[in-house]
Amino acid sequence: MRRAAERADGSQLRELEKKLETARRATLSGRPDRVSRANAAFHHHIVELADNELLSSTTASLEGRLRWLFQQIDDPGPLWDEHRELYDAIAAGAVDAVGELSPRHVRHYREVALQLLFGERGGNRPNGG
Repeated sequence: MRRAAERADGSQLRELEKKLETARRATLSGRPDRVSRANAAFHHHIVELADNELLSSTTASLEGRLRWLFQQIDDPGPLWDEHRELYDAIAAGAVDAVGELSPRHVRHYREVALQLLFGERGGNRPNGG
């Protein structure tokens, strides 16, 4: 995300803002399938903005799991709020802010995923995982 904030130009930011708006409308629709597609597209565009081949190849294998996770979220409003914060920081070129927001965002939804998958908070997974 830091690299996206460093590199994004006006047209790329407009496209990212469109994806954010699509995610907002999907969130308001209450349809998990729309929420999933829209938020995954937002993430995907940020990866494209970063223009990092290793990141692209790594995240490509995770996109299906990410879409599944987005479909499981009961209240996608906070997800959209976090994406809006990230967009604002990227659009401002605020690399340090993005550097603080993005790990927090990942940790938050890591906890959500662990709760969904294992029914417990992070680190307390069955089988010592």
